[in-house]
Amino acid sequence: MRVFIVDDEPPARTWVRRMLQDDPQVEIVGEAGDGFTAVTAIQEEAPDLVLLDVQMPGLDGFGVLEMLAGNPLPAVVFITAFDRYAVRAFDVNAVDYLMKPLSPERFARTLEKVKKQLGGSAEGAGRLVAHLREGGRRPEWLLVKTGERSRFVRLRDV
Repeated sequence: MRVFIVDDEPPARTWVRRMLQDDPQVEIVGEAGDGFTAVTAIQEEAPDLVLLDVQMPGLDGFGVLEMLAGNPLPAVVFITAFDRYAVRAFDVNAVDYLMKPLSPERFARTLEKVKKQLGGSAEGAGRLVAHLREGGRRPEWLLVKTGERSRFVRLRDV
């Protein structure tokens, strides 16, 4: 399972990385400390799972998902210190919603839940992405910043 970590707090990313590093089924494919970087990296890496903070400067976790709309979305687990976003998280089909400070036991249960949900599709998706990269395929979308806004533009429309 290919995992991408998004949190504006470096200690939170470090904690999550430590929780994942010994799992032979997990490959951490990247990290981002802000939403805009996350959008671009998630498109490039095509992870199976994104562990996503809600509140970040610039573009929050929900904004990240909005900017990825139109593409196949990875499984998402929100990790945040705020309980007020839980209903909204499940409205956007989050697999789970974890509250900081995280407990290793709760995190492990969530990871098992994600693995069960993805089933064999994670391995197949990873092989497909590797195959496309070997074939030299270019991305279909570009992230374009205009003033304070960002949006995706199809490469073929440029």
